[in-house]
Amino acid sequence: MLGEINIAHNVIGRQDFLQAGEKVTVAIEKVQQGLFEEAIRQVSEAISAVASSGQWSMQVLKDNSFL
Repeated sequence: MLGEINIAHNVIGRQDFLQAGEKVTVAIEKVQQGLFEEAIRQVSEAISAVASSGQWSMQVLKDNSFL
């Protein structure tokens, strides 16, 4: 998952992907510590960050008549 997030960040350059990667890293640490509720919160925040970039990407594609 982190690999895909890093690729997206490198291609698109939006900080949302960088934030998502950081959240996933923290979530992994929380799971290893047995703090599952905190891990879920971190994953949720990562998904929100990626969704924001997804909306932006979709708009760029529409604006350029790719969709």
